[in-house]
Amino acid sequence: MSFYIHLNADFLISLAQEYLVHCGSKPDPQQVTPSKHLVKAIRLLENITKQNTGMTNAQLLLAKARWLSNDTSQSLSELHNCLQKDPNLIEANILAALINS
Repeated sequence: MSFYIHLNADFLISLAQEYLVHCGSKPDPQQVTPSKHLVKAIRLLENITKQNTGMTNAQLLLAKARWLSNDTSQSLSELHNCLQKDPNLIEANILAALINS
């Protein structure tokens, strides 16, 4: 129980959002390895989504981070999981449309 008290998922999500601010808004096709900020954001978000499977906002951020790292298959998988939990999640539908275009 104390693990979940110390996890503070909301703080970790805001920290991951700050990392994603430094990554741009679109993936770079020439980028072979993701930036260090993107790697840190992905690690944080993977930890959050592993411990809190119902947090769709963390899954949505993870999908965006994976899209920015040119990992479209994992990104679409995360979006699929988000949309199974909440089919009316507009941000997930918009990101899926961006990835598929």
